[in-house]
Order: sequence, then structure tokens, then C-alpha cells
Amino acid sequence: MIRPSIRLMAAAVAASAAACGSAPTQEVIRPVPVAPRWTRTPPPSAPATPISPPPAKVTGRRLANGLRVVIVEHHRRPIVSIRTVFGQGAAQDGVYGPGSTFFAVSLLAGFYEVDDNEERIIEADSFARKLFYLGGGVTVDVGADHALFGVDGYAKDTAQYLDMLSGAIRRPRCGPNSFLQTRNAMINSLEEVELSDSAVFQLFIERAAFGTGHPYARPVFGSIDTLKKLSLLKIKDRQKALLTPVGTTLLIVGDVYPGPTLSAVRRSFGPWTRRAPPRSSRIRPPSTRGSPRVQLIPRSPAASMAVCAARPLTGVRSDRAGLEVLAHVLGGGLDSRLGDALRMVNGVSYSMNAAILERRYADALVACTLVRAKDTTRALTIFRQVLERLVAAPPTAKELARAKRQIIVLEESQHTSVQGSLSSWMTALSLGKRRPVPTRGVNAVTAAQVHDLAKRILDPSRVRFLLGGRAKYAREAARAAGLGTPQTVRLDL
Repeated sequence: MIRPSIRLMAAAVAASAAACGSAPTQEVIRPVPVAPRWTRTPPPSAPATPISPPPAKVTGRRLANGLRVVIVEHHRRPIVSIRTVFGQGAAQDGVYGPGSTFFAVSLLAGFYEVDDNEERIIEADSFARKLFYLGGGVTVDVGADHALFGVDGYAKDTAQYLDMLSGAIRRPRCGPNSFLQTRNAMINSLEEVELSDSAVFQLFIERAAFGTGHPYARPVFGSIDTLKKLSLLKIKDRQKALLTPVGTTLLIVGDVYPGPTLSAVRRSFGPWTRRAPPRSSRIRPPSTRGSPRVQLIPRSPAASMAVCAARPLTGVRSDRAGLEVLAHVLGGGLDSRLGDALRMVNGVSYSMNAAILERRYADALVACTLVRAKDTTRALTIFRQVLERLVAAPPTAKELARAKRQIIVLEESQHTSVQGSLSSWMTALSLGKRRPVPTRGVNAVTAAQVHDLAKRILDPSRVRFLLGGRAKYAREAARAAGLGTPQTVRLDL
């Protein structure tokens, strides 16, 4: 028998008494206690020795044809993510034409339109739809230094996924109808891109950080003009050059075990004929000279203004830890220098960030905030003052502790899930590294070390400011900050 709670019984008794006409009791009104004043408390200091969860078990092999296989075990959920990561990205488009790597990989998920003899055939379902029937999904991603084609789904179907991936890569889909449909869809999408979308704009800011004309500043999918010139023959040539076992890594992350998984890999990818990709061209680091002090990227309509500072890190020699700590001190949340000045003291912004953009052959620093358009002048002035103060004086002990804690927690959390491991491995592979390498020596970074980096990187006379929004407010802000007239930049679309 279920017994009613004491509280319910008491309520029932009170209701019964009221129904019988008992005298009502007088309600006692008590004053509402005043909440204590909220104060910001410093974060706990970073541990001398970071507490790490047990690392995921990693197994690596290399097949006879040159394909590298990496298996990362995560057994909490019955899922798997498989990625074939090719050794080149959009920065190596070269003679194939801008956007060719993106198309070469994207079309792998389409239909077969012709057979090996170039005769027309009809395939009922595309690769993506066949995968969908299995409860999986296809993943295509192309960056400046990497390209990948992969599958996400249930771990029990791993062998079948591997067969499908191997077939799609060894015999790539690249038909005329698929090519034209994809190209037209991309052109239509680019014509409708709105830079007023802050997420889209952030991608363009990251490109602009490397400077106009640099390979890392080009869009991975090409521009409207280059897409119109792209030919099917160029895409087939790019597929042939890109899809080779040598230089490719097959990354498998999830609820899998090395023995049966490696056996399935050998059955599916072992017959892939050994062939090396063309040699990658080394990309020169971007120049830091001759850049205008302030640039305007028009956005319309735009009720807000993006205020950013960007600088290629060409010539800046430092360990990774020092740069990461600097970025977190500058823009790592509301307690960072930008957060405190822009939000906590002056109340002109709710969002700010600073990050080190890593590419295989070059790095850059970008720090941004988003403000109301009418607050642009005030925000840009505050932004400059933050940079000047960090150049003038080192970070405090509390700032160092907070930044180190952020870095350590972020890196430790990446080892606890499939997506975290996948992200860290993809970052490493795109940079040409064999495996994820944690930021070493974070706790050893000193205030003097960060201050020295700030003096070399954040000097406002060397930083390029990027303003994204309406020209009227950008010009007023640049003039008030003593930066001159903004140079208008039209990003390739």
C-alpha cells in the first residue's frame, strides 16, 4: 500500500477543518530577505599536476598500400565515427582551380552516373541515401590543409560502413549531372550569403586575419566567379590526385575493438592500389607589412558592428602554451581583459573572444567583440585601450590562474567522448601532426612571458583592426580612434 506523504496528509487535514467551519488563521506576512550583493570570486588555481581521466586506448597500423589506420576506443555509447582524412586541402587547389578539392570530396556522396567504360547507368540511390537506410550519416569537410570523407552511425555496422567508404573512394562518383547540380547549388548559396549573420561573418574574419590574397584567406569552396569556370575534367583530375592511400589516414573513433576492426579494414581497404599524392606546395607565411591599420567589411543590413583585431604571427617564435595563455587573458570570457572592459565596466558588449588560428604553415591571432552599431566608437576606443594596457603591464596572478584553468579544463574534456577525441585528432591531422599533442607547460607560463608576447603581438600600431557593419559608424569610430579612414574590403563570394 502506498502511504501518502506527511505533507499531503497535513494539507488534507487543514482542508477538512476549513470545510467544517473552523476559524480561519491569520496569515503572517514576513519580509522578503535581501539577497547578498553578488561579487566576482577568483577562479581556483590551476593544479600543479592536471587530473586526467584514463586516456582512450589508441591502436595504430599501416597497411601495405601505405594507408595509415588509427583506432580510438570509446565504449560508453554504441556509436562509431569513421573519417578518411586526406593529406591536402583547399590551399593546394593550385592548377585544379579554386574549389576543386571541395567538389572532389563532396561528389563522393552522390550518384554513379556512368560505369567504368563511361557508359550511362542508373543508380537508384546515392551513397548518402544508402547510408541513411542503415541509420548512418555522411560527413564531408574541407579545410585549408585537410579534406575528409566519413560516416557516423552504429558501431555494429562498422564493417559495412568500411565497405561503403572503400568503394566510394576507390571508385569515385563524379557524374556530369551531379557536378552541375552541385555547382549551381553552391553558386545560389553564395549569392544568398548574408554577412549580417554573425556566425558566417566570423568565418570571413578568420580568413581576413591572414591578409588579402594569401592562400589561407581564400574560401575553400571557391568564389562565384571561380565556380563558373570550374570544369568536370578538373574535378576528376583532382579526385585522382587526392584519393590515394599514401598520405591518407583512416580514423575510427567509437565503440570498436582493434582486432575485428583491423580485419574489416584490411578486407575493405587492402585492395586499394598503392599510389602517392602529388607533393604539397609549401605556403609562405603572410606578410605583416604594408597592411592598412583598419579595414571595413560592409554588412547590410546590420544593427550591430563586429570590432576585431587580427595579426598574422609571422616571425613570432614562442611555445604554444604562452600564446594560448595570452589569448585567454585577452578574450577568454567575461573575466578576460576584453570582457571586463567591454561588459563588466562599460556594458557595451555581451560577447567577446580571442583565439590562435593554427594552420599547417602559418598562424594568426584574432580577437573580436560584437556591439550595437551606435556604440562602435566607444567600443573601438575601449578595445584599443585594452591592447595598450596589456602591452604596458603584465597580467596579474589571478588572470594567469584563470587562463591556465580554462586551457587545462578544455583540453582534458576532449578525451572523454567520441566527439572530443574526433575533434582533437582532426585538428592534429589537419596540421600535419601524427597525433594530438596537448599544450605542454601551461602551468609554467609566467606573467613576464605573456607580457613579452603581448608587446610583440598586440602593439596597436602593428595590429590590423577589422570592422564589420555599416560604413557610417565604422568611419566615425576609426576617425575618433586615430586610425584614419577604413579601407573597404570586399570578401570573395
